[in-house]
Amino acid sequence: MSKESFVGIFKRRNKSEQAASNDLGGTPASVRLSPNDEFRDGQPDGTPRWSETEAAVALPARPEPASMPLLSDEAAAIVLDNVGITLDYTPESLADVDAVLSNFSAEGSDVWAAPTFMLGAYVGEVMVRTMPGASWGNHEVFGELPVVLTESGRVENPIMKAFKRVEDGEADSVEFFYQGAARQP
Repeated sequence: MSKESFVGIFKRRNKSEQAASNDLGGTPASVRLSPNDEFRDGQPDGTPRWSETEAAVALPARPEPASMPLLSDEAAAIVLDNVGITLDYTPESLADVDAVLSNFSAEGSDVWAAPTFMLGAYVGEVMVRTMPGASWGNHEVFGELPVVLTESGRVENPIMKAFKRVEDGEADSVEFFYQGAARQP
């Protein structure tokens, strides 16, 4: 399926979901993925990377910890509807998420922002469901952006990782990200 088809179907599904449920929002939310300048590395020409900018992202639910399961379910449904791949919340399914994200591009990031965010929520939900003691929450370093808090006190940012996967390609694999987080005490 072409990138344009995937995004077109995403937009149609997103609009129909918004119409069906007024309490879930769908209102564009201002999401800043890297709120602190100390985490920015920018492009060689000094311009910020896509993941370092603030943008309005239309999501079918508010970007808060309690909404992450809903956003991840929506991502899984969109991938099934558009690509025919079942995301089953196993660590092995993250290879499929990597494959889907490899079809997105940082150019035209406004188009890819919502699906990338939701696939990041899916990655985090896999962590929450499979890593003992992991949960969604917030951390002062990342502002209001939902992150995964581990039992040992580590903070993992799967949403940012999904954006970095789109920007940097295979070097920022979400599957490898999960494997590293799961190995930590």
